[in-house]
Amino acid sequence: FVLGIATSSLRSEKLVDLIWKSGAKPNRAASVTMVCRRGSEEVSFERKIFPTGRTELRINGENCTKHEYQRTLEEMNIFVKTKNFL
Repeated sequence: FVLGIATSSLRSEKLVDLIWKSGAKPNRAASVTMVCRRGSEEVSFERKIFPTGRTELRINGENCTKHEYQRTLEEMNIFVKTKNFL
């Protein structure tokens, strides 16, 4: 999820299915943060999904595009698009 993987590769039909729905007051969003370290550099990747289906991607707390997110992952040698990644 945090790596920006498409829904078709996850155990869910829709990303909103990943939001925990228990109790009288359902959660407003679900998010995961991954922190990668390479030498002295530390980069955090965050993906957040809202009940409307809207997704936010952030690098080091700053909003970014999907292209910027994937490019930065690749710069950290994380190649999500590789056929046998998962």
